[in-house]
This record gives sequence, C-alpha cells and structure tokens, in this order.
Amino acid sequence: MNARDPAALAEAGRVLAAAEEPNGLASALAERACRLFAADGAGVLAFTEDGEHLELLAFEGSFEGVAPGRRLALDEDVPVAEAVRSRRASSEEGSPARLLAPLAVGGEVLGAVEVQRAGDEAFEASDVALLESLAATAALVLHGLRARAALEDERRRMSAILDCSADAIVTTDQGGRVTFFSRGAEELFGWKEADVLGHHVKEYYLEGEKEARRVQRHLEDEGRVRNLETWFRTARDQRVPASLSASVLRDEAGQVLGTLGVLKDITVEKRLERKLSYTIEMLQEANENLGRLAMTDSLSGLKNQRFFLRKLEEELLRSARTGRPVSLLMVDIDKFKRFNDDHGHQVGDRVIQEMGATVLESIRKIDHGCRYGGEEFTVVLPETEAAKALIVAERLQRSFAERPAWEELGLEPPTLSIGLAEGLAGRTDEVDTDQVIRRADDAMYAVKRRGGDGIEQA
Repeated sequence: MNARDPAALAEAGRVLAAAEEPNGLASALAERACRLFAADGAGVLAFTEDGEHLELLAFEGSFEGVAPGRRLALDEDVPVAEAVRSRRASSEEGSPARLLAPLAVGGEVLGAVEVQRAGDEAFEASDVALLESLAATAALVLHGLRARAALEDERRRMSAILDCSADAIVTTDQGGRVTFFSRGAEELFGWKEADVLGHHVKEYYLEGEKEARRVQRHLEDEGRVRNLETWFRTARDQRVPASLSASVLRDEAGQVLGTLGVLKDITVEKRLERKLSYTIEMLQEANENLGRLAMTDSLSGLKNQRFFLRKLEEELLRSARTGRPVSLLMVDIDKFKRFNDDHGHQVGDRVIQEMGATVLESIRKIDHGCRYGGEEFTVVLPETEAAKALIVAERLQRSFAERPAWEELGLEPPTLSIGLAEGLAGRTDEVDTDQVIRRADDAMYAVKRRGGDGIEQA
C-alpha cells in the first residue's frame, strides 16, 4: 500500500470518515499515514481546550519529538509547532526525515499530523500534497465530530431547561385561545402574558392558521405532539424555530379543556445542524479531491503515468469496438539534463512546468495529456488518425519553442523529439497498450538518434 494508490487513498478517506470520536480518528489517521507513506512512525496532535497548547492524541510506530501526555507550547521550536504556525504542509530531511501537515478547515487550525522515517530516507515532494489532502479530510471529520458533540451538548442542555420549567409553556382553551403564558414563553417571544391572554394561538405561528390546523390534526390523530418542528414569530417580528411538544388537557370526566404546549427554542441546534451538513459536504469534496490528486502530476499539472495507461487502454478498446481511430504521441524534451546541470533544478522544474502548460493549451478537452516520467510526456488523441495527430505534434513543437519563458530565463528555446503511433481501428491486437507505446517510443528515439527536434511516425 502506498500514498499514490487511489484505492488506498479512497480506503483511508472511508476509514477516517467512519470515526466516531476524536481519539479514534487520531489513531486511524496515524495508522493510515504510516501505511500509506511506508513510514516508521506517525503522530497526531490537537489543540487543548485552552487553545494554547498541542497534545499528542495518538501515535503509531516509533514517534520522536512529543511524548504522550506532554503539552507542547505553540511557540516551541519544533517542526510540528512550526507546521501549525505556518499553516503549511512541508517535509524536512534529517534523522528522522519528517513529513508534516496542519489539520485545518476553513480558517481554523485544529492540530497537526507528522510522519517520520528513520535514517535519512527523505520524503518526495508529491508526498507533501498527498499528506496535506489526507490531513484536510481528517480535519473535516474532526470538525464534524466536534460539531456533533456540541449539538449533543446543546440537546442535553435544552432537556435540563425543560425539566426546570424554564422553556415556554402555553395553554389554550377549546377554541385555541391562550389561557396561560409562562415566564419562559415571555422571554422567548418577547410578549407579556397580559398581552396574549385571550388571543388565538394561530396569531403566533409564522404560517398562521395553516400551521395551527396542522398541529391540531396531530393532536386529534395521536392525542399528543412530540418534538414537532415549527416556526413562530416574536414581538420584534423575528422568526424563531421551536420544537413543540403538546397534549390535550382533559378534566376528570374526560372532557376536553384545551391544550398544553411546551416549546424549546432550537435556534442554536438548527445552526449546528447546518454547520454539520456543511462539514459533511466539504468532507465528500475532499475525498473526491484525494482521488483526483492521486492521478495528477504535481509539477507539470498533467495527469500521471497511471492515468495515462488506463486512458490509453480505454481508448484502444473503444477504437477496436467502434472502428474509430486513436493516436498516441510520445514526447521527449531534448537535452533536458543540460538544463539541470547548467542552470540548476529550479530551472529544470520550470521547463517541465512550461511543457505541461504547452500540452494543456495545445490539445482538445477529449484528449489526454500526461507526464510519463522525467522529461517524457504522452498525449492520447481519441478520434484522431495519424495525419491529424501530426498537426497536433507540430503545434506542440511550435508552441513550446515560442513560449515567453525562454527569454525570461535567458535560455535557448528547448526542442522536442516526438514519436507518433496510430492504433489501428478494429484490430483487436492493437488493444495491447505496450505494443502501441513501444511503436511510439521507437519512433521518438529514431528522432533522438538523428539529433532531436523532429517528428517521426511509426
């Protein structure tokens, strides 16, 4: 299992989303981080209630730096504290090598996750983005767990208030006119009891008579109403969501006297429910982003080799089934090692980024531009025969050579060697992706042997 396996990432997201309490979430995150990044240890820290310290919630394997039970001040000079202060994911070489990411949702930082490897085996640059996305998923789950706990606390608080008769208590006669209006009702609605006695209760429902009839139907059908959500208006003409529990009042002979209603203001509860719903939506989006990230090359912005192999096979199968053509371009940046040797890796990375931008600007939405590895790129061209693929190849060469970046960097425009292979429509043997890749690759190397800067069709 590794961090670039989309199935492993998706499974990690499901495990985190299934956590039922913060410590369980922290344990799951530490365990999954160790497995995904082939690490020796991982730790998950979260802020204490005072918001000024970090505390180790869980760790997996051999984890150095923060002992269980120790509170870490935010201003301490340790890598995990720096990750929280900077709110950025990062990696550090050393012994152990460290990979760090804050647990952040919106503008709030909840803690951090740190992954360690013994010795000096450094983490890759792409690992930073992957851990950042995994941490974002964990932060959303933690945010949701805390919102859920706050919601449960609020419900318990409301129950305690009701037990003390501090909620709004209202009674009506047989005609629906108010006969009692408690102090809790006065505080909730803003009216004094003297102002509402004798008035019909429908005057205080937000939807008036329509809602009063709905409540009455429940009472007639079931004899009581329990936790019915409804809306009232206040003396200041504000909308108040309330949970209504009501029953029919009868005398000793069973004759109906009126109704008794107890109302709880659920404004805070509704707000927390909306917050929890938002968190769940964000969590789903984060899981989708994890899947997309696993198929993307972070440097070039193109899809990666795994995506390329899958898409090429899909398009070759479609071609064999429909008889429509498909073509493949294999592209290599000539003398790329020179850029790294003469100008440094930052310039080399810039060349890769410019190549990625060129590919994206030169192909259609149905085409698939990918980084195959190093300085090699591929372009899968569905519904495209060799003659039209040649036009795309020429456009790639021209656009790459004319990019403004070369003048900015003081470089001679790099050249491209491009090999072109057309999958033969309707030929089931062409579904062999290795064969098509080999044909395009051989054509590209034929150009390289001639000195580069050219296009060869297989």
